[in-house]
Amino acid sequence: MKAGDLPSEGFYSESKMEEIRLYFGQTNYWNLLTQNYNSKTDILSKMTYGGQTYDSIGVRFKGQTSYFMNTSQKKSFNISMDYIKDGQEIDGYKSLNLNNSWTDPSFMREVVYYNLIRNHTPAAKANFVRLFINDIDWGVYQNVEQLNKDFLQEWYTDNDGVNIRADVPDGSSSGPGGGGGGMGGMWGDGTAALNYLGTDTAKYQKYYTLKSSGVSDPWQQLIKACDILQNTPSTNLESIAPQYFDIDKILWHLASEIAFSDDDSYVFKGKMDYYLYQDAATGRWATYDYDANSTMETAHVSWSPFYNETKTNYPLLNKILAVPAFRQRYLAHLRTIISELFDETKVNALIDTYDAQIKVAVFADIKKPTSNNAYTNELKTLKNFIKDRKVFLLNNTEVKTVSPEISDVAYNVDGIQWAKINPQDDVLITAKVHFSGGLHQVNIHFGTGFSGLYQSMAMYDDGTNGDVLASDGLYSAILPTYGAGTLVKYYVEAIGNDVAKTRAYFPKGAEHDVMIYDIEADVASARTVVINEFMASNTGIIKDENDETEDWIEFYNTTSDDINMSGYNLTDNVDNLTKFTFAENTILKANSYLIIWADEDQTQGSNHANFKLSASGESIILLDQNLVILDEVTFGQQTTNKSSARKPNGTGNFVIGDHTFNVNNDGPTQTLDTGYDSFTVHPNPASNYIVVNGPIAPIELYNLQSKLVMIATQPKTNTIDISNLPNGMYIIKCGPATKKLIIMK
Repeated sequence: MKAGDLPSEGFYSESKMEEIRLYFGQTNYWNLLTQNYNSKTDILSKMTYGGQTYDSIGVRFKGQTSYFMNTSQKKSFNISMDYIKDGQEIDGYKSLNLNNSWTDPSFMREVVYYNLIRNHTPAAKANFVRLFINDIDWGVYQNVEQLNKDFLQEWYTDNDGVNIRADVPDGSSSGPGGGGGGMGGMWGDGTAALNYLGTDTAKYQKYYTLKSSGVSDPWQQLIKACDILQNTPSTNLESIAPQYFDIDKILWHLASEIAFSDDDSYVFKGKMDYYLYQDAATGRWATYDYDANSTMETAHVSWSPFYNETKTNYPLLNKILAVPAFRQRYLAHLRTIISELFDETKVNALIDTYDAQIKVAVFADIKKPTSNNAYTNELKTLKNFIKDRKVFLLNNTEVKTVSPEISDVAYNVDGIQWAKINPQDDVLITAKVHFSGGLHQVNIHFGTGFSGLYQSMAMYDDGTNGDVLASDGLYSAILPTYGAGTLVKYYVEAIGNDVAKTRAYFPKGAEHDVMIYDIEADVASARTVVINEFMASNTGIIKDENDETEDWIEFYNTTSDDINMSGYNLTDNVDNLTKFTFAENTILKANSYLIIWADEDQTQGSNHANFKLSASGESIILLDQNLVILDEVTFGQQTTNKSSARKPNGTGNFVIGDHTFNVNNDGPTQTLDTGYDSFTVHPNPASNYIVVNGPIAPIELYNLQSKLVMIATQPKTNTIDISNLPNGMYIIKCGPATKKLIIMK
């Protein structure tokens, strides 16, 4: 299971460069944009993209030094798709950022950097677009995802936490450098670096900008975290800090910034160009990246792997890296980044791919403040940085220390590897571990749910605690039992017996890339209540009782008896089967319909769910009080203002067409949606082959580390050879739908 790193598809697809054309009816539009910069006020415009025209959008200038220090017309732009029309969007995105690549003659630093670090830390999706304004070529822009609640939903199970940008709030001062153009002190002053500034919230509001929050006291939450970080004695920080901070996420973020020498960052500025998020599910704070146009610069190729750790105004470096266990975890993550992301062959190929996309447009760009020669030379700079930075980092004594080796991690039930797991089954985890200097300890870290906290227990190679043979290098541990529908995540940590207590992890991307298994939920033998129809992209064709445009789901009682749905559960996340629970006395009449608004706004009533539907595709699951699955559907890309409905009503496959909201679906023939979870796989478990029946689409198999291990076009016989794949659990994907596959030989 891998968190957040979704493929860059649709609007952020990296496969080609699209055109965006903006049309302003105002003859003085440039003066209006300039006048509105400080107030961040949009002006009205029209946009075309992908053959579609979007009326009544809002456009404004964005950026700080890229605006103030830039005397050219190649400014950065923010586009509000729903400026006038509520719900108007592109592939689910309402706020767009077109960045001008200020100080980056390559025009690709942000796209390259985010493409790479998204493997291990929350980072925006990004690609290239060619911008035209009133049909005049404005050149290549980096199209970078907005860091808002939509972004948070991609990386967290709940986006209602406290989201803070570490930067001077708008209007707090003037001049280049801060959030409202204010410097707010010099780099490294610690004003927005999680330093404790006292109990007065005004001192924090001066240097941080609250972007969104689902809690009543976000500033008090931030003050508490700063207090803990700065004032907890170093001897206690290892046990106390993880209660308030997601240490692992922070270490991956810091390692990414330092590895790629990001000087628009926490590690360089110590005051801005990063975000803080307090996860609503765990209450813990983590950091993530913002602004990457100054990464991978030659001047910073010799940054220490512990850059600025000695400076007290950088507490995430100064305090966290001083804890030996955290420091060794950081080093393990840094080694992974170096080995995986500093592969010259792969990075050079990525740069060449982007070059092939944008070079012609870059050379034709007369708005850019840099030259064509500078572009060509900068691509060499990027490639040389990867080569030289890797050499420099691997020459560091601590970085090049050999770490333990972990392999062959698996789970077993009753002696059978990768077997189906039922409630109350004992699950034995085994791992082969070796270290030339001997092992101090081997641990398994485990938890439940996507965002649940981890517990730890020791693994043994002494013939006890599930271990079969002592001293054979195979360590074992028996995990607790769990109920149906529980997703269990786990990873293995090996600690060497050397002086530093060097650490290694399996999977190497832990804690965001981990092993998983789930406790099978029972499926009802009869469909008494079904998901009958839904709309995931509604721009006004149906409105709720508050006259608001929302996603909606229709349920149908297939029986001749009333059904009390009190305590039934609805979710769009297999990791959280009880995400939304139906209210008491929710009665679904015989052969009747019930509407739930998927609007993420439960304050509007008991028929409003705490999640929205994704127009790009996801799952809807209905379960009873005992977590028995009554119905489920996995859907792909949806069409705006078209619903997906079962035909025949209540029993058939889903079809896309005009809605039949709250009434019988039977009517004129519509288009069968082949994007649903309609394919079957057997046998499962399988050994040498599988038979796939369903829509004609490429079959993709992924291992539990999210690595694509096979892709095959369905043959006429639907039989696919898997004899070359090792035993294990896999995810099989057919179009947008997925199923679990177990291979046992």
